[in-house]
Amino acid sequence: MYVFSQLVSMKKLCIFFLFVFLNIDGDAQNITGYWQGYYVRAGLKSPVRSFFFMDIKQAQKALWGVYNTYTSSTDKYIGCLCSVTGLIPKGEVSVFDLYKESIIDFNPKFNRNICDFLNKMTVHYVVVDSLEYLVGKWYTANSMLVMRDGSEGVFVLKHVALQNKRSVDQYFPKLDKLLDRGTTSDTMALKKHFLLPDNATSLTDLEKDLINALRNKPDIKE
Repeated sequence: MYVFSQLVSMKKLCIFFLFVFLNIDGDAQNITGYWQGYYVRAGLKSPVRSFFFMDIKQAQKALWGVYNTYTSSTDKYIGCLCSVTGLIPKGEVSVFDLYKESIIDFNPKFNRNICDFLNKMTVHYVVVDSLEYLVGKWYTANSMLVMRDGSEGVFVLKHVALQNKRSVDQYFPKLDKLLDRGTTSDTMALKKHFLLPDNATSLTDLEKDLINALRNKPDIKE
């Protein structure tokens, strides 16, 4: 009876450590936190950098958060605040899409249409000199200067805080449905990184320029 009890205890212990291992490994690459940088509208004679931030959370493959348009050089003054969601594609990837969900708040001094400027983002997750960046292209619902690939401009964000600056969940009344869609019960999938950042060698010339400008450094060493 004692031996049986010991075996049961050891089995429970093994299951516990397996559970911990899977959770640690599965969450090893996680973009949850506060990101800050700028976006640029393409096609203008004198492109202007606009302050850009994203407060985002990740749970397995589910992504949700908030971002801004028309904001002061810090996020103290916000022209428009929107919610955003996304689902990480299958496999270990570094590229994913985010889509605007709804307008949370906007300054009545501006036209509400400014909230549709950043309507979709194609994001490339990279690590350069141990710092995390999100770099990519953005698309608009009110396009006037669309480029050949359909994008309206480019953006770059740096991971500046691991904790969220806002209570992001409050803007998602149907968050449970998104979490269900982003949850996997496949134990093999849990062992993988849902998001696996690329390194400097994967960057395009445009992406290098964006990150260099944000870093205030002349070049990226590969």
